[in-house]
Amino acid sequence: MKHRIGAWLVRLGCLCILAALVFLTHNIREEQQVEQATDTALTGVQQAIADGEGEAETVTVDGEQYLGYLSIPDLNLTLPILSTWDFNRLKIAPCRYSGSLTDGKLVIAAHNYVRHFAKLYTLKKGCRIGFTDTAGREYRYTVQAIQRLKPTDGERMVSEDWDLTLFTCTYRGNLRVAVRCTQEK
Repeated sequence: MKHRIGAWLVRLGCLCILAALVFLTHNIREEQQVEQATDTALTGVQQAIADGEGEAETVTVDGEQYLGYLSIPDLNLTLPILSTWDFNRLKIAPCRYSGSLTDGKLVIAAHNYVRHFAKLYTLKKGCRIGFTDTAGREYRYTVQAIQRLKPTDGERMVSEDWDLTLFTCTYRGNLRVAVRCTQEK
């Protein structure tokens, strides 16, 4: 009897290891696809801006509308920003969640992919962030606060008076990291 239980436990353990490997492979593949999509979009956005295509609020790259690109030197990140968000677009690049550059309350959401906002929580007060719009104008921001919010605090994400907010889920997904910034004058 003990031998049978042991054999079943070994099989169960092997199945668990196999399932873990399948999930790991899936996650690695998804990260690679996201990185490639983000890099392709960034190149297209930067080229459109350099070519002077940014007369409107957005430029179109591969059928998607972009507001410009975000630079976070302390994270060694430069990311294109999609003009509207949905879950599929978040696999391409960070997205405008609400607001605009002109109203001073731009909120940008991204997944916590390594190429997106995975390290957002490491930013400190005083870090600098840049945003280049489609006309090539650069807006500069300074991090003032890093908050952890519950997923149900969506209203708080957009209602507080910050010039720029960047947010993503924590690794477990049980909280949101919100980086709050003010625009440099």
